[in-house]
Amino acid sequence: ESGGGVALREGCGGVELRFSTTPPSTMPKRPRPASEAEAAANPSPNPEDPKKARMEDEAEAGPAAGPAAGPPAEPAVPQVVMASYGASEALVVAGGDEEALEDEEKAAEGGAPLDIPELAEPTMQLLGHGGAVYACEFDPTGKCLASASFDNRILLWEVGGDCANYNVLYGHKNAVLDCHWSKDSSRIVSCSADATLAFWDANVGMKIKTLKGHDNIVNACAISRRGPDVLASASDDNTVKLWDPRQRLPTGSFEMDYQATAVALSEGGEVIYAGGIDGVIVAHDVRKACEVFRLEGHTDIITGLSINPLGSHLLSNACDHTLRSWDIRPFCAGARQDKVFQGHRHGSDRNLLRCAWSRDGEQVACGSADRIVRVFDEPSAMELYALPGHRGTVNDVAFHPTANIIVSASSDKSLFIGLLE
Repeated sequence: ESGGGVALREGCGGVELRFSTTPPSTMPKRPRPASEAEAAANPSPNPEDPKKARMEDEAEAGPAAGPAAGPPAEPAVPQVVMASYGASEALVVAGGDEEALEDEEKAAEGGAPLDIPELAEPTMQLLGHGGAVYACEFDPTGKCLASASFDNRILLWEVGGDCANYNVLYGHKNAVLDCHWSKDSSRIVSCSADATLAFWDANVGMKIKTLKGHDNIVNACAISRRGPDVLASASDDNTVKLWDPRQRLPTGSFEMDYQATAVALSEGGEVIYAGGIDGVIVAHDVRKACEVFRLEGHTDIITGLSINPLGSHLLSNACDHTLRSWDIRPFCAGARQDKVFQGHRHGSDRNLLRCAWSRDGEQVACGSADRIVRVFDEPSAMELYALPGHRGTVNDVAFHPTANIIVSASSDKSLFIGLLE
């Protein structure tokens, strides 16, 4: 144990271990009390004293099974460290957490299913990568997490319990700079400094196809969230390319004025948004193969792009130390720039720091060179959380799709996953 009560726990398997070929099972949900309607439909075996009967049934069933006690048989890598984001520095809006808890309680009372993973600790550090971690993302179900690293690998993690590592994707010949899940959680697309994209079967951990067409480093990639899988990529060869994963060569290519460093796709893949080192974001219509509009306001390199769940606004991170939201609806009255968020920093290393929206579009977050995870309230543009813990630049962040959980990836070779309280 290190200072501050940080307990070290082992992950799943060493370098020689065989990883599971199936995704993790669904995490158990919290039990909820039976409603009056359910009690009437399933009467107690003892009509004279139903409460006593229920207590006897629970006593016979015994306590819920927990994780096996005792240390693992042999040292394991990756590892999970129980740690803390540093809640003392979280700037929480008053009443926000109480309202969220009330909503969960109401949903439980009404019988609505809550697919909320339960972490072994409020905050955990995930170790296992051999280099800087550049990207991270939850799958649409919220049961799995993918992380991409300088060590040429993509690690897949369970979300819940000890967040065990259950698979490793090998195949890239250089640093993996970005990765994203398909809408059904069965596929993963990644891009690399080896000038290629890879399309993976996430269930068995095998590469389906290597996509070649770029002549230089591929900085970012994206995948559509509706309809057939459509991929997009941004590269240092001054192009943004469109891909059909069933083919090895690109199905379309758009020229940029300078190197392309960030890319995002509309929900159905009809529009590609790309940013470059000139600080300009360009929207391309895929069907018409033409430029639609430009978003100008940043004064330095665009490092990350993300579209909100409604598809109405685009979030951009840039080396001018600002995070901006843009109205990308087809018919926009007035200026497209909506809000400016400030507080994070970019360092001299010029890493491509990403950004993300929460599942309801009410919060945004971004990476920062000051080793702090910054979370902002989208409507007011105020900073809600400043989460310390990392020892290097925070390169990427992601919100959980169903729970109040956030994950961050850093140049310190680790990820932090924890609850936003």
